[in-house]
Order: sequence, then C-alpha cells, then structure tokens
Amino acid sequence: MSGSTQIVHEAETQRQHVRLQLPIEVEIGDTVYNADDWSHSGIALHWPDDSLGSGNSTVSIGQHLQGTLRFPFPEFGLTVPIDLEVRNINADNRRVGCRFTNLGERQTSLLQYLVSAYISGEVVSAGDFIDVVGRNNQTTARSLPKRDEGESAFEQTKRKLRRVIGLGATLMVFLLLLGYVITGIYERSYVTRASSASVMTESITVEAPVAGKLFYQPLKPGTKVKTGDPLLMVETDKGNMVSVDSPCNCIVRERLEDNYARTSTAKPAIKMLSVDAEPYITAYVPFDKAVSLARGQEALLSFHGYDRYVKGRISSIDAGNEAKNLTLVIIEPDESLPKSLIGEPVEVTFDTFRLFAGSGDAPTQ
Repeated sequence: MSGSTQIVHEAETQRQHVRLQLPIEVEIGDTVYNADDWSHSGIALHWPDDSLGSGNSTVSIGQHLQGTLRFPFPEFGLTVPIDLEVRNINADNRRVGCRFTNLGERQTSLLQYLVSAYISGEVVSAGDFIDVVGRNNQTTARSLPKRDEGESAFEQTKRKLRRVIGLGATLMVFLLLLGYVITGIYERSYVTRASSASVMTESITVEAPVAGKLFYQPLKPGTKVKTGDPLLMVETDKGNMVSVDSPCNCIVRERLEDNYARTSTAKPAIKMLSVDAEPYITAYVPFDKAVSLARGQEALLSFHGYDRYVKGRISSIDAGNEAKNLTLVIIEPDESLPKSLIGEPVEVTFDTFRLFAGSGDAPTQ
C-alpha cells in the first residue's frame, strides 16, 4: 500500500486497539467516504458535507449502516462487506466514529492480519489474503470443569467426603508400601534368624557297666522315662544279663550304639536329657551371621502353641558344626519353660540393631 504508515497510541481508557492512519475507503450506498483512521474493531469516517450536528444530518448516534471496506493496494484491490454502528459524531472535524458489528471469523482474521502486517512492515500480497481467509484462525475456548449448580448442602458434603476418603485411601496405600519397603530393608540388614533350634536341658550320658552285647529297650528318641525304668541290658561273655536303669527322670535323646552291638566297660551307650534341670535353647546360626552376635544379646523365642514371644539372652557362642558352616549359640530364656517343651523345635530371632537389641551382661556358665 502506498503512503507512509502512521500509528496513533492513546491511553487504554480511551481506546482498546491500535489505530492506523492508512488509506482506506468505505462505500455506503452510492457514497464513498475516506477513513481518518481505523483498527480491527472500528473506523473513523471523514464526512464530506456540513450537515453533521444539524437537523438535516443523515446520520445519528446508534444508527446502523451497511457498507463495504475498500483497501486500494498498488497491484490489486480488496473489498470487505461490513456492518457499522455509529458511536460518536464530531461536527467540527466532520468526523463520524463507527464500530464494526456482526464480524464473522474470516472478517476478523483478515482485519487482524492487516493490522499486524502494517505494524510489522510485512509485504502484503493477494496470496497472503487467500491464506488468511482459507485457514481457521479462531481457537476454541478451553473446557472448564462444570460446576454443579443448585447442588444441595448434603450433596456438597458427600462430594467433599468422597474426595477426602479417596485421598485418605491413597495416603494409606502409600504408607503401607513405604512400611513394607522399610521393614524389608531392616529385616535384611539387622535381623538374624537361626537355621535350626530346639529346647534342650542337662545332658546325661549312660555308660555300659560291663563289656558285652547290647540289648536296647524299644525306646525311641523323645520318650520320657522315670528314675529306675530299664533302658538296656548287657549280656556278658559268661551269659549273664546286666540291666541298666534310668538314673533320673529323663527324656531319651539318642542311642550311641547299634542294637546287639559289642561294647566295652564304661563306654557311652545312650544319651538322656534331664527333665528336672532348667531347659535352655540350642540354636545353629550361619557363620557369616554369627559375627554380629554377642554374649548377653537378646533373642526372641517362638514356640509351637505359644501366642507370644519369649525373650532370652545369649550365654555362649561356640564353633558348632564347622562342616556345615554353622555356629552353635546357647540361649538362656528369661522365664522358666515347661518341661513338655524339651526336645521341641523353636524359632529364634536376633535383632542386631544395637539401639533396640538387648546387650545385658553375659551370663556365666
């Protein structure tokens, strides 16, 4: 477009859009009016006669006009049909201010493009207008969540309660997972469990009184016997039978020889557990775990049929079974155990985290 571009800036309270003093014409009826300035929301027309403000004026504020915008470019012309509403009249300057009404999407896009092109100094060509008119320059409004209108106080409370319950459930699941992870890490780092353990008591070894052939009574390991109950017999070389009786109220632990085997005088024949002595715990712990244990350290004991743990303390740590890489740990329970538990298996757990694990004085043996 020929001519220099002039941009007029005014206060925001006076004008919402930049006004451009560019060559533009408006054809209303059979009359063509020049524009003093314009923007993409309105236009100021230069009125050719002196009838403004008089009773003979053909235009008035609020009047709606239909016309055509004409943009005279050097190589082509552009016309845009437009609806106008008269907003103000200045009779001294013969100026009529109009607002564009009923603008369609393509009309708005075209006017905005012209304003931007003039301000930025872009070259305007016929192809540019075809692109602007052909594309969709309007954006859809962002969808907002619908607010429930007319919702009762009870429904609002119920909705908020559901939200709180949902958040609470999510938090609970998170805490449970966190607790599970922390517990697993703690178990692997600080908790040691015995590979095997059982309740024991004072061990008594019964020996053969004479040399000869052994005849064991049909007593299986774990059988309880009283003082004076026969345990075995020894047949001497002269054919005499010598009876060997139980020296105590005991439990048969194991036979040390085969039945009918040949034995010598004072050779161990059977091992017994006294039921009159206080029971204790023998536990086998892997070598690599035993290094974290110490005498006097607390242990938790779990017995079959008990609904609680019994506490105990380590009284000694021995080499145990080196062939199986196991360490023998002797545990004295903090309370008396029923004699019925002698010989029974037990689950033993050591907490090696010193802040919580007991570390009392080591008992003497």
